[in-house]
Amino acid sequence: MITRRVTIASAVWPELYGRSLKQMASAYDVIVLGRVVSAEDISDMLPTLAPEATHVSESPPPDHPKAQLTPVSGPSDGIPVMTRYSVEVAKAIKGVGLKAGDSIPVAQSGGVKDGVAYEVERSPVIEVGKTYLFFLDRDDQLGWYEGAPFGRFLLDPAGRFNPADSNWAYLPAVAALTGLAPEKAAADIAAALAPR
Repeated sequence: MITRRVTIASAVWPELYGRSLKQMASAYDVIVLGRVVSAEDISDMLPTLAPEATHVSESPPPDHPKAQLTPVSGPSDGIPVMTRYSVEVAKAIKGVGLKAGDSIPVAQSGGVKDGVAYEVERSPVIEVGKTYLFFLDRDDQLGWYEGAPFGRFLLDPAGRFNPADSNWAYLPAVAALTGLAPEKAAADIAAALAPR
């Protein structure tokens, strides 16, 4: 259970993908409804897995699919800076070869330790036991999926999607999916992806 939230980095996210549902659905390789079954802090493995992730030599352009992160504190001192989640796919809306029942690894900066959520600004940690609608890209080099926080929707107890962080509600793509049941969201995404 999360008892406190700490921001570990500020971020500049590529919001251009959120301008319309069609644009966001087209921009990502994979769109799945899935339940998070486990989390593993991979901070210690990060320098081996992705040596370039331990330092940033230049800022990506504003339309780059990944965020530009800036740490807001000093050395991590044992806090999770990267977590790999296991997500059980309930429905694959987009994604070659994915189907219900598959398990996929999803990576996110930050994580939870001793009840404290260490998060990137406007990107709440993914929580084990919860169900999300994920818009993701596959990182073939690292073997996991990742995505921007505005492409992550939490299924609430009433069976409706809400953005992972309400600060993204102003984006048209986020507004288009907020409050929808999974079946309606999947149908609207499929319609957005259909050739015209």
